[in-house]
Amino acid sequence: TGYGIDYSFGNFSVHYAEINYEDDTNENSAGVQGSFNGIGFAYLSSEQEDVVGTVLEDTSLMVSYTMGDVFVFVEQFEAEDGSNALTDDETVVGVHYSLGGGVTLFGEMSDDEVTATEDTTSIGIAFTF
Repeated sequence: TGYGIDYSFGNFSVHYAEINYEDDTNENSAGVQGSFNGIGFAYLSSEQEDVVGTVLEDTSLMVSYTMGDVFVFVEQFEAEDGSNALTDDETVVGVHYSLGGGVTLFGEMSDDEVTATEDTTSIGIAFTF
């Protein structure tokens, strides 16, 4: 059983969702997002509880700026296990440039403070149609 609520006003919106499974586990999430004059933001927080009551939590925050065909963003993601120990602490920085016609050039870098081997750098071209 579950439900979700989404309310938008202008360029801003808030969200809440909850689901309860037959095995007595549940999940919920809440978020807010918006944009103004090319500056965007989003925040999402969620929890997952298993059958023994262990709660996993994660939060994500993103700030972006769009000017013409250029989109720049910074995102911070954190996840905690049942003992409140960080299992993921990742920062992603990226730049996307739209060439038009569904073609976008992009470059992104991620830095994981918990697991250094998960740091990545991506440069590429994305096609959408």
